[in-house]
Amino acid sequence: MSEAEAARPFPWLPVLTVAGALFASNLSITIPTPFLAFQVETFGVASTQDELGYYVGLLSAAFMTGRAMGAIPWGCVADTYGRRPVIICGTASIVVTMVLFGTSKTFGAAMAARFLGGLLNGILGTAKA
Repeated sequence: MSEAEAARPFPWLPVLTVAGALFASNLSITIPTPFLAFQVETFGVASTQDELGYYVGLLSAAFMTGRAMGAIPWGCVADTYGRRPVIICGTASIVVTMVLFGTSKTFGAAMAARFLGGLLNGILGTAKA
């Protein structure tokens, strides 16, 4: 190890920033899980417990479907414009889509918010690169 490498301090700010973005990304997946059944029940789309589970599954899968569809385009954006804009846009999209999801009054609006939350969130692959 050269003297210049040894004297360089560890880049705490960038590492903590990326860790915070990844934490926010993971929260957007896990936070809604405990109350999804109650939220779907208030939408009134299910008449039985089996239907309720079906609609909760659809709502859960919407986020990951959006994420799967958005992964490659976000990777291309990160290659073209850099990782920082992708992480900033992804973090902002988490805030917006979680507010939209939390305030949705219909099942369709909740599905759209969750799908957009996954589609507009390119943090995971970008931060790991």
